[in-house]
Amino acid sequence: GVIGMNRLLLDTALSQEQHEYALTVQHSAEALLDLINNILDFSKIEAGKLELEIINFNLLRMLENTVDLMAHKAYEKGLEITVDLDDELPNYLTGDPSRIRQILINFISNAIKFTEVGEIVLRVERFPLPATAPSPHNGMGEGHAAFMARFSVSDTGVGIPAGKETMIFEHFTQADSSTTRKYGGTGLGLAISRQLAELMGGGIGVDSRPGHGATFWFTACLTEAPVPPVEIERAAQYHENLRRLRILVAEDNIVNQKFAQRLLEKSGFNVDVAANGREVLEAIERIKYDLVLMDVQMPEMDGLETTARIREREKESGRRLPVIALTANAVKGDRERCLAAGMDEYITKPIKRTHLLRVIQELVEKAVF
Repeated sequence: GVIGMNRLLLDTALSQEQHEYALTVQHSAEALLDLINNILDFSKIEAGKLELEIINFNLLRMLENTVDLMAHKAYEKGLEITVDLDDELPNYLTGDPSRIRQILINFISNAIKFTEVGEIVLRVERFPLPATAPSPHNGMGEGHAAFMARFSVSDTGVGIPAGKETMIFEHFTQADSSTTRKYGGTGLGLAISRQLAELMGGGIGVDSRPGHGATFWFTACLTEAPVPPVEIERAAQYHENLRRLRILVAEDNIVNQKFAQRLLEKSGFNVDVAANGREVLEAIERIKYDLVLMDVQMPEMDGLETTARIREREKESGRRLPVIALTANAVKGDRERCLAAGMDEYITKPIKRTHLLRVIQELVEKAVF
């Protein structure tokens, strides 16, 4: 109640001084709630009474919800959280999504706290279940479809001092006392995360160099779950919609061009290609495309100028053609330049099939087409 009402207060017309006071209340209340929850979890773990809730869940939705919870804190510091999924991961899993989310929120919260400039990357990978893997509790990860999932959060922050990588996972411990003074915290979050990872049949660790950021990771034994019937029906309708979509790939590199074309065609799309911006403008005059994958750097006319010209033409036609930027660059400000030119989404190379299809699906569900 306190946090919710104070959030409503922050959305009202306040003076700068009042807003600063209310923001301090918000941060303090959230920190207190985190502390209470951590102490409760710590007490349950110490008493051996913390149990996992094993259910079927949608991995992508769980990750999206997790990022949504942390997005406003990242935005306040000018940081962006991106998600990178292994193509081999199934959509539906059996495990404890709330505890996985709890660890990820702890990792992302720390990444935001210790990062001033750069980005935060949430990555999930699939590995075979090792023969030496510890037995997970409550049947988690059992069955022929069991595998080891590795969740990691990488940042470009201050990093972890050499020799401190292990101790930060102990109760009430931080890398050094100056960390507590500058950033706050109790030193409970990572210790609880370690014990949760072990409950899920996995482990936890960090790879870091001082001044070069850190990658916190944990593993968990999970099982591929059956797709719910309602999702099968929805997927069938989605793929039926895909077969009606016509996509233009704008890419001057022949190898990249063929790769993108083959990837999209195997996913059910009708695909044409163009080698530069001039060819793109000529093609969309002849054919009504549903989407353009636009390489930013092309000869004769680059992707930014081409998109700007497309948007200028659309002022007369009234129809907006969705454009997804493709770029080998991942530098700060590049995404903003693409969006400012009129592009709808932004994808860095090399193209990951799951990420590209997810972006296209989001555009479809938003009824852009």
